[in-house]
Amino acid sequence: MAETTSNPECAVKAFPSMRGGGSQVHDLYRWRGRLWLGLNGDAAARANRWRETGPWQHLADRGLMLPLADAGKSMPGFELSIPLASQLLPLRLEELSSAMLRRAALNILETAQHLDEEGWAINHLEPGQLVFDDHGRPMFLGVSAIAEKGDRKFPFADFAALFLAPLEMVAHQPGLAGLVRRAGRVDLGEYWALRSPRLTATLRWAIRQPRLQRTALGLQQLLTQSPFGGFYYTGQCLQLARQAWRERRHRRVHGRPADAPWTRALLKRLRLRLDGLSLDQVSGKWTSYHTRHSIEEICQAQEDWRKHFHGPRPNQIQDVLVGESRGTLLDLGANQGYFSLLASHLGFQVTALDTDMGAIDQLYSALVKSRFQQSVRPAVVDFTRLNPGERERFVSDVVLALGFTHHMRLDQQLSWPEIAETLAGLTHRLLITEFKLNTKARSGQSETDTFVAADYTLENFITALEAHFADVQLGEITQQEESGGKRQLILCRK
Repeated sequence: MAETTSNPECAVKAFPSMRGGGSQVHDLYRWRGRLWLGLNGDAAARANRWRETGPWQHLADRGLMLPLADAGKSMPGFELSIPLASQLLPLRLEELSSAMLRRAALNILETAQHLDEEGWAINHLEPGQLVFDDHGRPMFLGVSAIAEKGDRKFPFADFAALFLAPLEMVAHQPGLAGLVRRAGRVDLGEYWALRSPRLTATLRWAIRQPRLQRTALGLQQLLTQSPFGGFYYTGQCLQLARQAWRERRHRRVHGRPADAPWTRALLKRLRLRLDGLSLDQVSGKWTSYHTRHSIEEICQAQEDWRKHFHGPRPNQIQDVLVGESRGTLLDLGANQGYFSLLASHLGFQVTALDTDMGAIDQLYSALVKSRFQQSVRPAVVDFTRLNPGERERFVSDVVLALGFTHHMRLDQQLSWPEIAETLAGLTHRLLITEFKLNTKARSGQSETDTFVAADYTLENFITALEAHFADVQLGEITQQEESGGKRQLILCRK
């Protein structure tokens, strides 16, 4: 990742375009060459309380939370600062595939279960509480959202809006996966109307009746805004009625909420519900592009992994990478991760980005299923939105942009200077890219398209790259298959 200041004593906000990774109660900072979580005020006080007496180390040992060893007051200006490992990557919710989102949801439920057993609870959930390690595993970052359990319940409304409802919508209607992902969260009232239209219609009718309005509004709030809604969403309607009545009676007698001995059972049911969702049908335009290669077999391969990378094109990429010092590598347009896995087997720490949610789902599922040991972090990210404020999270030593730039120029109609400038802003050292010599990725139906097609030349691309790289060299021309088109390899060094 890129350094944002030359003064090692000055902590500066990391990823300024996404405050704290999307959090409302903490920020991420760069200080002395490291990434830090910085907390002040009530957020720091809550974190310090449970840091001293809670099961933090136990959760860290299970890979559910940040390691605690170096937490303290190291970073100036903060009451509590926690260093993050350099390979941890904060992602927006819309950058997670369905498989990644489910994995994150299960991580949060497991974290909540362990906390509940020790007398603690997650007080609220928000997008910025997740980071992903170098194996793409989610880790809970919301240390300031943890407090003594008391009468606190699991924040089901937040969990349902951010995780359960989006995942159930995708499972029932895979074609909505892209729409749900871009939305980031689902309004529970709207989702409830889709899931239970008859009950929704009945409640709306009751709300319009003066005598029933108060009761109907209370029931609606119970189902969409309170943790008791968890019973309804997991099919435990009798348990819902029992616990809601107990809570109502307790508040009348004592003037405060009741404790929540049922939390653990609810968390278990939520995990079972997520495990039962089928997300295999999520697919995009390019999901099947690499189906001639078995991504699962490549993930499971041991010493014989090279047998999966035969042919002029993978051999050429492998020859270049073998000669490079190891470090971080960004694979743009990674699809199901064929070249990402090649780079990871060679020892690079890989981040694999693609806009095709189905392809990233396939890659992530294969990594999890095979317990892949090398470093690969997938995410659903659009290259056209990688403005300077967004690039910092993904800047790497080496960038792969294979089978990619012709789509950016002809389909997305980015100019060559725009493409070259963004690629250069993502790499510290080396860019490995291609120019597809004969491609059908175009539409000549308008004057603009005609101009873009005429501008699509190797010479124009090289000229744009030379404005950002000290050395631009042409490699060999390869042909992936008879119908795959010829590709000119281009190596760009800073």
